[in-house]
Amino acid sequence: MNAIAARQSNMVQRSQCILKKKLSVFDDAPMTINMAGAVGA
Repeated sequence: MNAIAARQSNMVQRSQCILKKKLSVFDDAPMTINMAGAVGA
């Protein structure tokens, strides 16, 4: 059970890291996203 719990927590931490990286990329280019959203709308 401990190995499974450790693996799950590791996956959660990895997914959170990926989300943070994606958000940081979005923060670096807010105008690009706004333009894409305006064009999409």
